[in-house]
Amino acid sequence: MRTKEPFGDKDLFQRTVTALLAACLLLTAASTAVTWIYLAAINREITVATSSQSESVRALLAANVSLDAVRGETNLNLRAIRDELHALNQKASIAEDVKPPQNQP
Repeated sequence: MRTKEPFGDKDLFQRTVTALLAACLLLTAASTAVTWIYLAAINREITVATSSQSESVRALLAANVSLDAVRGETNLNLRAIRDELHALNQKASIAEDVKPPQNQP
């Protein structure tokens, strides 16, 4: 009867698989660390961009309010000019009906 002899290759195979699994675990850990560092950097950039955008929105709203005030003042001035022109047109139409006095020699 033959007895099974222990193979030296079996021990080598187990060590190789263990080394490969350890390498995979190390690469997974490194990948996870790089991903977390990248996400933290993106989060900081998003926070800066968001605060910058909110400042921009506040500035635009303030500019819009001042623009509305200028628009309102301009409309008031234009209405006053329109009313004045209307009054001048009425005076001109009345004066058109009046004939200037004739000069007598």
